[in-house]
Amino acid sequence: MIVLEHRIAAGRPARECLWYAADFRNLPQWDTSVTAVEKMTEGAVGSGARFELRTRNGMREQLLHYEILRFSPPFAATLRGEGDGVTVVDEIRVEATDGGCTLHWRVEIRLRSTWLETLARPWIQRNVQRAARALERALRAPEPARLGFGGHLADRLVLPGAARFTRQGFQAARLAPIVERADGQHIVITGATSGLGEAAAIALARRGARLSIVGRDGQRLRALVKHLRVDSGCRARIVEADLLDLEQATQAGQQLLQDDPPEVLINNAGALFAERDESPQGFERALAINALAPLLLMDTLGPAMPSGGRIINVVSGGMYLTPLRLDDLQYRRGRYDGATAYGRAKRILTVLGMRRARAWPHLAVHAMHPGWADTPGVRRSLPAFHRVMRPLLRDAEQGADTAVWLALSAAGAESRHGVWFDRAPHPIDVLPSTRLRSPQIDALDGQLSTLIGPWLSSQGAAA
Repeated sequence: MIVLEHRIAAGRPARECLWYAADFRNLPQWDTSVTAVEKMTEGAVGSGARFELRTRNGMREQLLHYEILRFSPPFAATLRGEGDGVTVVDEIRVEATDGGCTLHWRVEIRLRSTWLETLARPWIQRNVQRAARALERALRAPEPARLGFGGHLADRLVLPGAARFTRQGFQAARLAPIVERADGQHIVITGATSGLGEAAAIALARRGARLSIVGRDGQRLRALVKHLRVDSGCRARIVEADLLDLEQATQAGQQLLQDDPPEVLINNAGALFAERDESPQGFERALAINALAPLLLMDTLGPAMPSGGRIINVVSGGMYLTPLRLDDLQYRRGRYDGATAYGRAKRILTVLGMRRARAWPHLAVHAMHPGWADTPGVRRSLPAFHRVMRPLLRDAEQGADTAVWLALSAAGAESRHGVWFDRAPHPIDVLPSTRLRSPQIDALDGQLSTLIGPWLSSQGAAA
């Protein structure tokens, strides 16, 4: 039998460290010999949970079946793996310290013969030691997010900044795994049934969040609820609403307010339209769903959210090249361009979100953009862009990464005047032509109030 022990100093709470190490779906992040992991049992990670691991040792691929024999958070877990001619027992023990915790990892490996153990011992020792070092890096205390001079320069030069929006840009960022937990926190996600919203819902449910998912398709909402229950044990609540219809958006906000005000609101729902049309209330569609609806939800829920709460508005890198037309918010003039309308609406949401951040000192209000992600919305709305750029597009998990991180990290509790991308704050404007001065933001806020005020008054009178 080969026995290896490692002591890992971690700058995080014991609970986070145990959950991260014991949920073997995280293994590919810190053990390079593991190529894929699938959880084979339904519900939350705990005693009895089973995983199927694919490992690669040189040219040989092997399947291992693991089971959690004991799970006693926040301080202990034992897992046992069986494969062709090998048995592995992993014991994880966590001790709280003043600066975080110390994780003790003990590995027992039995091969089918002693001569194989002798032959494989040096390789196994190197592999486990490498994994222990990677686990220690993952569990380090998080460092403050900084853009740096190179990042600022890339933003200003536009094209180098846009190159970071790709899958390769995400990989080059070399972001640490998200270890933080959301145990018991109520998080609302709009547009949760596909793309970035679905990826964020899965990630946050795995980290213990209580979810409310908002979408217009009841069947797809119910399918996601079932998936979350199987994947993580999360029993998400459904709020069925088409946020293009501001009446339904208002009703969704009131339902969430009455049921249980959230700690985190992720305004992810949005759409890009090829042709100009209007919402049921007579507002240009891109403006309605990408700006007016999330602002309504913010204004309904924000004052009731607890101190330390967070609002995360998912915006778009395309807004960097899109100045606002304060004299044409409804896009009635000129030839309609869907991408321009989308960028304008996301810029409105960004600048007015920053204004809400100043008005609500008990909350952090963030804007983040996901880069270029391969989502159903992109495939449907920008088919030519998708065909050309597909090899460079991020997957949904990569696109949702910063939203998940902002929902959980200590940095996410701080209000910033900027747009988050790959966990770093970026400027709202990279071109002088897009910059709005304070009087212009006042005028924008006033115009939207004038635009939507009569409808809001009629809603109040009807109620």
